Amino acid sequence: MTDKAMGLPAIMSSLLRRTRTVLLTTAAINVDAVERFDDDVSVLDLHDVTAIAGFRAPVEIRTAFCFDLSLLDALSGRITADIQVPKGQEDLFARDTAAEVANMVQGLCSADFPNLGQVLSLRPPTVLLGERHIIRPKDALFGTMRMRTPNGWLSIHLLRPDVLFDSQLHYKNC
Repeated sequence: MTDKAMGLPAIMSSLLRRTRTVLLTTAAINVDAVERFDDDVSVLDLHDVTAIAGFRAPVEIRTAFCFDLSLLDALSGRITADIQVPKGQEDLFARDTAAEVANMVQGLCSADFPNLGQVLSLRPPTVLLGERHIIRPKDALFGTMRMRTPNGWLSIHLLRPDVLFDSQLHYKNC
């Protein structure tokens, strides 16, 4: 099976399942509901803190994990509960938590993909802050899902092919 045969819904389903697992096992946070699951959107809305990761060839997709601040605070607090966070560095640890959650989910998802005939490599996460809207170029595919937890929401956006975007999700004229 090639990446062309692996559609966004299959990748989104993997991301959803693995995100539930990571939230529950690392921070005892359950996903209460999936409020949105759409594999054909024209605009992606980023808010608060977004960890950008992705899969290189043969999957060629970027993922944007967009964390609500209240969920990120809960995650960061639980993940760092056993360490002393230096005063004034709480935001840095929260951003690192977002990147680590995205990285763990991506790593677990790689086991869900069919035999692609080559090694699947991950793009390391980068973190963006604040609100932004990304309009889908004509030669791209966008998917999005939004999960609600007792502590806030998490949206995961997919952008394909990944070569159309840089690590900050700016469109590159290839």
